[in-house]
Amino acid sequence: MKIYYQKMKDSGSEFLVLRSEGFDPQMGPKMKEWPDCRWDKGQKVWLVPNAADCIPRLKVWVHPHVLIQEDPSVLQRVSLVINPIVQEEMDRLYTQLIVKRYSPSTVKVYTQIFKLFLTSLGDRNPREIELDDVRHWLKKQIETKNWSESHQNQAINALKFYYEHIVGKPKAFWEVRPKRPQKLPGTLSREEVSGIIRSCANMKHSTILMCIYACGLRLGELVNLRTRDVDMYQNRICIKSGKGKKDRYVYLPAKLRNQLEQYFKQYKPDYWLFEGQTGGPYIPRSVQSFFHQAVERSGADGWATVHTLRHSYATHSLEAGVDLRQIQKALGHSSLKTTQIYTHITDIHPHRSFSPIDQIEI
Repeated sequence: MKIYYQKMKDSGSEFLVLRSEGFDPQMGPKMKEWPDCRWDKGQKVWLVPNAADCIPRLKVWVHPHVLIQEDPSVLQRVSLVINPIVQEEMDRLYTQLIVKRYSPSTVKVYTQIFKLFLTSLGDRNPREIELDDVRHWLKKQIETKNWSESHQNQAINALKFYYEHIVGKPKAFWEVRPKRPQKLPGTLSREEVSGIIRSCANMKHSTILMCIYACGLRLGELVNLRTRDVDMYQNRICIKSGKGKKDRYVYLPAKLRNQLEQYFKQYKPDYWLFEGQTGGPYIPRSVQSFFHQAVERSGADGWATVHTLRHSYATHSLEAGVDLRQIQKALGHSSLKTTQIYTHITDIHPHRSFSPIDQIEI
């Protein structure tokens, strides 16, 4: 494998920017041992402080890979040295997010967006910028990077967090929110759900999809289920720290209970209900992968995602006459307004405990 390098200067310091033509699992741990070497996630390159004998030593270090110099234009966008002010504010944002116990995914998104915003300011102090600066920056991102409404909202939330929780500015309405599209949730028919689940030859795959549809779970909630969260005696599943860090119980229907009993006998899961190949929790991307394969095999709606099963649970429950507040609790919605989006389907009537999975053939 070839390792390409390029000399670059920034703020008076010289660095070697390294990138590989392929992936070597041993390369990462090896480069981490190099003094002051760091990884740039955005550009996927290694940054190494350059010294007089750095290149000869690196040629020995990366053996058996070949070290080759490349065209500097390839790496023009790499930011080598972080402005001290930028780094200080980044650290403050990260610390506050951790202290307030935000989820790892939120911490990652907020810090990435905030770093992008700070680096665009150059030498300006971020504490001195005005709303117009934010507005012009957002306009540029939308025009050059084609940001979606949801990504724009994430950027606004990240900046609001910084200016309200760290800088201490009063909460105010930011006139940069995109107009929310009035989209209805996509759903599958009962026949399509049945076809998708039955197309899974692997019992673990079919059980996972049954759990999501039967209980209206989010994908993140599904992969974090533990064996102890399933209560066969009281016919319920405990969802720990769902969205908004709220715990809740969901109804365990008879058909899913029977499936889980067979699944326990065959797979004998230990801690996690659905274990991955390495023994940890199942990877969400793997669920998405086999779901799309199942959709293709069954001939169901090609636009469907794993989350469509959750939408289908809510829609089918409404069609069966389940009370809207019952569905709200099952889905873990904080506000009834969020659940009311499903009322475009049909009128509802009171009903106690129900899951639509008991009405389909699997």
